[in-house]
Amino acid sequence: MKGTRAASRYAKAILETARSKGVEVNVDKDMTLIASTVASNAELRDFIQNPVISADKKESAFAEIFADVDPVTRSLFTLLLSNNRFEISMTWRCSTIVNSMNFRELRLLK
Repeated sequence: MKGTRAASRYAKAILETARSKGVEVNVDKDMTLIASTVASNAELRDFIQNPVISADKKESAFAEIFADVDPVTRSLFTLLLSNNRFEISMTWRCSTIVNSMNFRELRLLK
């Protein structure tokens, strides 16, 4: 339950930021890309979840792997990694969070 509340707070924050900058569609695509990449790559998933590896190294790897994501997306995942909260994003199930953020509806309106 606690992780769900934290995930909701992060989700609301990224939605508000994405909306304020007009990059909802970009963030939607980025989150889908990141979720599918992490889900399909056990080595990357293990690297991110390894508590022995520093947050700085994880942030650097993330920045290199996902160099083309929107700055709003990058800042969220940098924050999650630096706070050792990346596991929250693993529970989001990208389609669920995207739908809850209304990104799909916003895409249809554009």
